[in-house]
Amino acid sequence: MVSRRWYHRMYTMEVSKALKIIQSDGPSRGLHLNVTKTKIFWPSFDPRREAAGVFPPNIGKPSAGVKLLGGPVSLGLQYCSVMVHSRVGKTLQLMDKMKQLQDLQSELLLLRNCSGVSRLYFTLRITTPSAIQTAAAHFDKHLLQYLRQIVVGDEAGFGLIQHLVTLPLKVGGLGIHTMSNTGQFCFLASCAQTQHLQTTILKQLSVPVSSLMYQQAVQTYNQVCGLSDTNFSINDAAPRYMKSLAVIYFGVVKEKIATDFSLSDRDLTLWHYNIISHPMDFLKAIPISGLNQAIVLKQFRSVLSYRFGIPLFGKDNTCSSCNRHMEVFRDHALHCASDIRPKLRHNLVRNVLADMCYKAGVAARKEAVLGFLSDNATSLRPADILVYTWEDGKDVCMDIIGVSPFTSASTRDLSSGHAISAAIACKRTKYLDKCLSHGYSFGVLAFSIMGALGEQTLFSAEIKKLSSQSGCKS
Repeated sequence: MVSRRWYHRMYTMEVSKALKIIQSDGPSRGLHLNVTKTKIFWPSFDPRREAAGVFPPNIGKPSAGVKLLGGPVSLGLQYCSVMVHSRVGKTLQLMDKMKQLQDLQSELLLLRNCSGVSRLYFTLRITTPSAIQTAAAHFDKHLLQYLRQIVVGDEAGFGLIQHLVTLPLKVGGLGIHTMSNTGQFCFLASCAQTQHLQTTILKQLSVPVSSLMYQQAVQTYNQVCGLSDTNFSINDAAPRYMKSLAVIYFGVVKEKIATDFSLSDRDLTLWHYNIISHPMDFLKAIPISGLNQAIVLKQFRSVLSYRFGIPLFGKDNTCSSCNRHMEVFRDHALHCASDIRPKLRHNLVRNVLADMCYKAGVAARKEAVLGFLSDNATSLRPADILVYTWEDGKDVCMDIIGVSPFTSASTRDLSSGHAISAAIACKRTKYLDKCLSHGYSFGVLAFSIMGALGEQTLFSAEIKKLSSQSGCKS
């Protein structure tokens, strides 16, 4: 502390001399100093700064701190905290303005990319975590209220999943982070990235290169992530410190989700489907009506609620198509045999795959009638798409089926992939022997309404590869 005080006091007079040189010689070189807008800050008080003639009387001499390049320079947490509160307040005002859009899809997209905590990244990177705690609690409270309005509106059910939706998309959330989560690694990443620069500048000084705030940030991060100095070094996150530290942090959160969030078996199943590739990609789509990428408010809110296991109906409801009992989660509505929507979903997938075959130059036919009969003389139609000379020179009957992991309450198995495996086994039992006996191969293109795909996705992958080779986009 003595050496640090001596250092600052030694340079008080040097700064005074430099200021006078700028004032006297600067104008002739095009440098004009506006003294009234100039501030000089001392981390430790030096009484010589008040002596007559040392500095101009109208120059700023703040005692608490100063803002430099948008960041706070101060040893007092109160000064930093006030600045963070100010920026959080402006961000919350912007979020309130966004609500006037009345477009949940656009609001969620903006909230994730530019008007939520991403707007505060710079502040989080330059401010010690201990100075943002109250501001983070204030921001997170308003953010969760906003997300509640987006996901459920005025309905109930958001409380159980409010912390789940603030996780990254790859961890099953909406990709909208809280300040509390982001603050765990933002400041640490910034310090780590500037270690070399600090070492270069301060190498001749007696002050330690690693500040106390940096050491506290490292210690807090290691405690939260369950790491130790023996199995983790901050340099392991180089060169992309921010991303690497975030991956480690949310990876730990992901491992603890089953216990920390008290999820039911159904909620865990939904979460497992949310973290596989692509099911949540609709959240990244820019809402353009002309490209059929815009989702109306009620539909968008229903999709989010279903994805996060929030009840959509009351206890006493019946299906409008078959008059059967409708459970609160609306699972029945997605696979009701009397409703036309499952058939439309099936036909949409079939048409997309048939179009991919056409663009790849693969000979194929939709809804091919092969004249197969079952043992009780009923017609069998195993070929939603008949692909000619595909597998070992044989024609392949591709049967397309969409399934739900929540189909039958009496035989339901919520383990990941069980619904698709069961559907494929059923189709093979029904069609495989019949197709082989007539010289055809047989495959099942199974997909789940939650976004999972069956093993025959190799077929679609090969079709896509052929399309790219032929210069077509599928």
